[in-house]
This record gives sequence, C-alpha cells and structure tokens, in this order.
Amino acid sequence: VEGAAEEGTDADADGSPLEDEDSASKSWSERERLMHKPVDRMSPDELRDADRLVDQVRPRLEMRRARRQELHRHGRLLAARQMYRANLQNGGDLVEWIWRRPAMRPRSITVICDISGSMERHSRLLIRFAMALHRMSNVRTEAFVFGTHLSRVTHELAGRDPDVALDHVTNAVTDWSGGTRIGESLRQFNSDWARRTLRSSGVVIIVSDGWDRGDPNLVRREMARLQRSCHRLIWLDPLAGTEYYQPLAGGMAAAYPFIDDLVAVNDLASLYRLGELLAEMADHRSRRPDRNGVPRVHRDSNVELVPRIGISA
Repeated sequence: VEGAAEEGTDADADGSPLEDEDSASKSWSERERLMHKPVDRMSPDELRDADRLVDQVRPRLEMRRARRQELHRHGRLLAARQMYRANLQNGGDLVEWIWRRPAMRPRSITVICDISGSMERHSRLLIRFAMALHRMSNVRTEAFVFGTHLSRVTHELAGRDPDVALDHVTNAVTDWSGGTRIGESLRQFNSDWARRTLRSSGVVIIVSDGWDRGDPNLVRREMARLQRSCHRLIWLDPLAGTEYYQPLAGGMAAAYPFIDDLVAVNDLASLYRLGELLAEMADHRSRRPDRNGVPRVHRDSNVELVPRIGISA
C-alpha cells in the first residue's frame, strides 16, 4: 500500500496527468468565455479563434421531398424498370421486389449579409458561417452581401481555405464598410436573382442591424415579396440580444412584420443558436410558419414574441 502511494505521489510530482487535466479545463473555460463574449469587444486574436470555431459549425438542416425518386426498401412504389432488370438472371420471374420513394433533400439556403460599417465585425463571422454551410456538399447555398448595392459572392466562397475565400470576397466587393440601402438591395435580389437562385422551398437568412438610409416603404414592399418567395425567412440582428429590444430602426421597423424568425447574433453562442434553430426545423419537418406580422424571437436559447411598438400594421 505504501509503495502504491509513493508511486502516485511521484506521478503527481511529474505533473503530466494533472497538467493535462488543468490544460483541458483551461481550454474549455476559455472556449466558453469566447462563446459568450460580444463580437464587437473581441481582440484580433480572439476574432481569429472565433473564426476557427465558426468553421467547425455543421448544423443539421430540414429535409424536403424532392421530385426525383430513390430506391429504398421501405418505399411504397414499385421500381419496375430496376426490378425487371435485376430479375433477368431468374428468367424474368419476379423473385426480388424493388421499391422506390421520393428522395429527401435539404432545403437550399440563401444568405444575404449586410457589410456596412456598423456590421463589419459581425459580417466577417457570419460570412464564414455561410461558408461552413457551403462546404456541406449536399446543401445548395447561395451567398450575397450588400451595402449600398447587392453583390453575389457564392463563387468567391467556394474555396477550401476560409481565410483566402474571405479575402476574395473583400476584394470583389466595392462597398465594404460603407452605407446601407436595404430596400434597394432587396429589390435587386428579387428582380435579378430570386428566380435563378431561390426556390419556394428554400430558407433565406438576412443578416443586418436594420439601419438604413433608403425608403422604408421600399423595404416593406420588397420584404413582403421576398417572404412570399421562400419557405422561411430568418433575420439575424446583433441588436436583438438586449432584453428590452424593440424594432425601432427605420429599415428594421419596415421589415419586422415579414420576418418569420428573429435571431440575436451578438456573440458566437448566438450562431450556435441559429444552428439549433435549423436543427429544430430538421426534427420537425415544418410547413410554412404562421405569418401574422409578429416573428418568433430567439434570444438566449429561448423563443418569445416581441410585439411591435409604435409600428403601424
């Protein structure tokens, strides 16, 4: 017994087991601190660490029935052509029955990200989130950025290296960290890109704080048009994380009645919250949500309704 105790003491003196445990505990606590630190207060080193965490996001996505069929043993329709071909070696006798069913595909995702000055730090992380979705080969993802005008950056985000791809985006866009015209950018998307890149079964994610220099009526019209064109419209707003948040900014007030889900994105944990929302949609294959002018607000892993104050219906 004494010898065993002495060996344990020597192992502790060497420090290897305890140091590994302390290192793992410290690493976990640092990660937790970074997850809940506001993005606009992160240092450059913390932003780089945050980039790496965002690159690891792999949310589960809601599936939809596709028009194409796939072979499946639990299908309800006979796959006649494949069945006859498989039974040729049996002299044409139908010994083996082959079934098919509608194929299931993840809903396409379109990300439209505000890159104005007030959204610069948030935009970089959220564009990386769009890149993480794009790298999931079975998910059709389209990415757009806007300041004073809309730019499609899907091809720029297709590279394997997220840092290089993000540099390509910043070089391709001329209005980075400039002003914001939400209504005109949405009108450009609806007119030039919606039919080519957006399906009625797709999910649209808009990232913006709602500050806008344009006409609120234009924002209202184009948001209504965009909501009719998609299965679900999610808005990510870094200002929505405060307890007494109200959509009073001009662009946000106009867009608010046409949002299905409003998600606060003031830290990394909120991005994982978005992943939870997408996974929730996957667990409960959803129809289009009830659109009554009041979106569901997701804040601190809770869902609540925030009524509009001072906004006419």
